[in-house]
Amino acid sequence: LESIPVLASALSSTSIVSQPRAHAVWEIIWLYLTEPQKQKSKKPQIRILRKHLPYCDDDPEAIVIALVQSVVIQSLLALDVNGEVTPVSNHNATHERRALALSIVKVFSGATSVSGKFGTFQLQLPSQLVRTKVLSNTIVQRLFLDIVCAGGGGKSSHHLKPYAMTVLDSISMSGNLSSEDLARRVECTKAFLNREPRFDGRTKSQTCSNLMLFSDMSEENATRCATIWTEYVAYLEEKIILKPKKEAPSPYEMIGYVDLLFSVAKRLLQCPDHEFRTKTIKRIVSLFFVGAFFDSPSLKGKSKESNCILKTATKMRKMSSAFPYAVRITMSSRFFSLLADVSNLLQREENSGKSSIRDLFGEIWTGWSKLEANGAKLLWKPDPTEDDKEDEEYVSREDVSKLLGGFVTPTDGEETLDLSCKILVFILHLHVLRCGERGSGDEDEEMDIDEDEDDETEINQMISDLATTLSDLKSIGKTGQKEKDEDEKENPLNNLAQICVGVLSSPFGNGGQSRGASPTLLREAVKAVWTSGLAFCAGKTDAHSLFDAETVQILLSAVGIDGDDDAQEDDDDDMDGESEEEDDDTDGRVFSKARDMDIDDEDDSNPDKKEDGDENDESDKED
Repeated sequence: LESIPVLASALSSTSIVSQPRAHAVWEIIWLYLTEPQKQKSKKPQIRILRKHLPYCDDDPEAIVIALVQSVVIQSLLALDVNGEVTPVSNHNATHERRALALSIVKVFSGATSVSGKFGTFQLQLPSQLVRTKVLSNTIVQRLFLDIVCAGGGGKSSHHLKPYAMTVLDSISMSGNLSSEDLARRVECTKAFLNREPRFDGRTKSQTCSNLMLFSDMSEENATRCATIWTEYVAYLEEKIILKPKKEAPSPYEMIGYVDLLFSVAKRLLQCPDHEFRTKTIKRIVSLFFVGAFFDSPSLKGKSKESNCILKTATKMRKMSSAFPYAVRITMSSRFFSLLADVSNLLQREENSGKSSIRDLFGEIWTGWSKLEANGAKLLWKPDPTEDDKEDEEYVSREDVSKLLGGFVTPTDGEETLDLSCKILVFILHLHVLRCGERGSGDEDEEMDIDEDEDDETEINQMISDLATTLSDLKSIGKTGQKEKDEDEKENPLNNLAQICVGVLSSPFGNGGQSRGASPTLLREAVKAVWTSGLAFCAGKTDAHSLFDAETVQILLSAVGIDGDDDAQEDDDDDMDGESEEEDDDTDGRVFSKARDMDIDDEDDSNPDKKEDGDENDESDKED
């Protein structure tokens, strides 16, 4: 162990034969440090560190650490212990030296390699050692990011970029999928993401994705990888939820980890393991929901309930403050987008009895209510004035709770229309949430409060109208007979159509920076309300009198078609027809006159006949 710093210069000199493989002395080092593991398959040969080295009492792990520090970092990359470039001129990091460093890191990272001594082999180091020492931040930056990301903008790429990409592919694609190999994959992924949360994006590779085996969503692989996927989600949560006295990453880095969590949830939508998928997606949705809209440090006490929203808020309770504004905006956008994707999936699976939208939305609604009950404060919540409370269209939190009664569990005699309206009310109420005020580092100190208040007023009015319309629809009666004075009684189906059209055409229905794919979420909810409303009315004996011309006019006007346009088009067609007939008649008279005139080319040369023709023309005019 003590001789390694002395031998570092000699070992680094072997870089002149580093391509296509390292010097033979490195094969002797692998052979000395490792021994073959007992395994069923002989290819590739799995080699592990020896417990006791021959003729030496040093720890094999300590020797590996010394090789990485002295040979790779200090000699080959010409860096000091802090990762800074050394001023010594005879330690320049040439292409040959970097290539040898890549070869050594490739073997230590567990990639499949070839040796003249024992053929194809894979070195299996302890996974923690790989993450902390072999793939440290310094090595990931200098050997991968600096090489692969060099060039661009018209500049040529780095000379070693193809080899560095090959090493990344070997690290991510090698392995026998044993428990040790799965642990190695997780730690390698953590090592790359510790340095750069957008590692795959910057290197334009699928390194981290391939390491986590997200491309294979078969039932067998999902069962095998459930543990490492859970560990991966927990790792990303730790990078986002800061512990006390821990240095906070920049908002740029935190947004990168938020996007990674979002991509995990998107991939898990295809996971065949329903229980694991549901549990993990609820966990991610909860993190986005609480982080975007609540001041978690204001939560009082500890909750032992199983609700995922409360569990996430309890984890965030120890944070010194809420997330930066840019991070909250991203969380809000990802929350709405993920909610839209999950709701679409659940709608497709609901008929098979696997899932229910009620479960997911009910979990969020219950957690939201319990958070406020336990003292958690919303980041932005306008205080209603007395005039607001006296307004007939004002909808309080208690009013929404009454409308969503039985939202978590079905009630007796509940219709499909009832559940569809409750889901739309819940989604509309979600759009009242805001991400709070901007931080001091942002361009504007506060959000545009007036615009938010307008949105909330419109949303409250829509919720109130929807509740009234639902009551009117259900009061039609079993026979479907409407009240006698129909001139005074409004058609509830027309009101429902106006509400659906109003939601889709409203400003908040167009989404925004903080609302992601909320238009998709609203559109699917409106579609469910309208179809269930039609189905409800179809069961009435007087259904044809509900869907009248006014209903059609409301729907057509929503897509820019005015009912008067059709009549105008018919009038235009009639006028065009009359005009064509007049043209035909005129053309017929012209040709008949020409025939009566009996004019040919020869007559033009005879002036007498021409005068006669003029006289005939004058007589025709007189006639």
